[in-house]
Amino acid sequence: MQQGHLPRLHEDSDIIQDKIVIVSGREIMAYFRNCDRFAANSCHLSVGGEVTRESLSTQHPRPKAKDDA
Repeated sequence: MQQGHLPRLHEDSDIIQDKIVIVSGREIMAYFRNCDRFAANSCHLSVGGEVTRESLSTQHPRPKAKDDA
């Protein structure tokens, strides 16, 4: 069996896959840790192919609270 591969992000960044969550059955959110060796307190959040950097000290990339209605 071949596992699906994620698109290449930055070659200069050390990317470690932390966990992948499927949202709405279409959007794929990939959480990475230690992806930027120049900023240990940063992580890459990939949503629908878009990559952004969030600071772990100010915001923790976690799923929304249950029962959000």
